[in-house]
Order: sequence, then structure tokens, then C-alpha cells
Amino acid sequence: MKNEWRSPAAGAILIILLTLVVYLPAIRGSFVVDDYMLIIDNPMVRPIEGIHGFSVATTGDNYYPLTWSVWWLEWRLWGKNPMGYHVANILLHAANAVLVWLILRELKIPGAWGGGWCLPCTQ
Repeated sequence: MKNEWRSPAAGAILIILLTLVVYLPAIRGSFVVDDYMLIIDNPMVRPIEGIHGFSVATTGDNYYPLTWSVWWLEWRLWGKNPMGYHVANILLHAANAVLVWLILRELKIPGAWGGGWCLPCTQ
């Protein structure tokens, strides 16, 4: 029974649940700081041809095709509703925490589960 909680599935589920609990207050939050500039008012995100536009863009200071692709898709799904963006971000945090734990576990780092679990708490 002692080693059962250390199984990958049980550990991952626990990390995901704890991450959801930690970030639960953020789900009902609004957009913050530069979200309007980066997502809501971004001319590369809003137009339907945006994916092509930023896939071949040669201008601009920052080139983040994966990030812009996700924002483009999220804009199509949720528009100006911040809840969808927050839920997607929380799920990405949970997945990242599980991946960190699995990597640390594979490397046989003592306290690997704590490292994965504490990751969402530090962000």
C-alpha cells in the first residue's frame, strides 16, 4: 500500500487535483496587465487569416508562432471571455507539473513528487 500512491497514475492525478485547487480562484478572474494588448487587441490573433499572417511574418519584435497559434485558437473558442483562457492555462500548469515530476522521478531525484507538486505553487 505504501508504494501505491507513488504510481505514475496516482501521483499525476494528485498533482493535477492539487494544481486545480491552488489555481481555482483564478478561473473567475479577469484579464490582467497586457492581456488586452497580447490577445484581445492583437491584430495577429483576431483575424481569421491570422495563422497565415504570423506563420510567415517577417516583421515585429517578437516571433512566437506557437503562442500566437494557441491564442488564435482560444480567441475562436472564447473570444473576450477570460474564463476559457484561465482554464486552459491552469490545465497547462497541471500538465507541466506532472511532466516535471515524471522527469525528476525518472532521474531518481529524492523528493521528486514534491518538486512536481510545488511547481504550480511557485508560479
